Amino acid sequence: MPNNIYDCILNLDKEKFIEWHPTDHMISKIIKQSPAIKRNIFYFNELIGGKYKIDHKWQIADFKKKKMLLMKTQINHFLRIGQK
Repeated sequence: MPNNIYDCILNLDKEKFIEWHPTDHMISKIIKQSPAIKRNIFYFNELIGGKYKIDHKWQIADFKKKKMLLMKTQINHFLRIGQK
């Protein structure tokens, strides 16, 4: 199980992703992984609290180790985790 959301996103593994939140997480996969973390592209499908569906390809737009992760969807929705 990942220690935090950064580990989960940066080391995406379907089984661990589902195990972390088995009632919400359904599918995950890395599409493109790069040493330049900002170019990583991944997909996940989850249903948060049984109400909010997240079903997108994401690209890491900005990253500061264990402090901030900014992801954008292929349709330009953004999600920031942590502070700038």
